[in-house]
Amino acid sequence: MPADADPRQEPVTLTTLAADRGFLGQNWDVAKGGHQTLMVSPFAEFTGDKSAASWLVNAAYAADWQAFQRNGEIASPARAASAAR
Repeated sequence: MPADADPRQEPVTLTTLAADRGFLGQNWDVAKGGHQTLMVSPFAEFTGDKSAASWLVNAAYAADWQAFQRNGEIASPARAASAAR
């Protein structure tokens, strides 16, 4: 959503996200189970199956997503929220 949008005043046109500008993350392996360190990389550099990967909005969110998959928690959830704005 654009930073200056006010849905109380008028309908808001959402910001279009380009899939190729995001990051991709390898999905969790059910067979392995538990916490896993999963590969994340910019869309163009991802070497796994892009059609089966998780799409992540930016580098900060990708880092937090990867940390959560590895540790079951993230150190600073506010970082991801502020980066997505």
